Amino acid sequence: MTKTSSTLLAALVLAGAASGAMAQSFMTDKAEVEKLLTGATFKGVYLRTQSAYTLEFG
Repeated sequence: MTKTSSTLLAALVLAGAASGAMAQSFMTDKAEVEKLLTGATFKGVYLRTQSAYTLEFG
């Protein structure tokens, strides 16, 4: 196996492991998500337009 192909293989293995870990961390219970977001406020800036935004969850 060449160095390039072994590096590519290692990158694919790491990407697969990372995506599996991310998929397992999603919340799937609607009530749990609503409880977490109730009263939360998120502020940010759109990257393309540099416009500020605020998301408020009641």
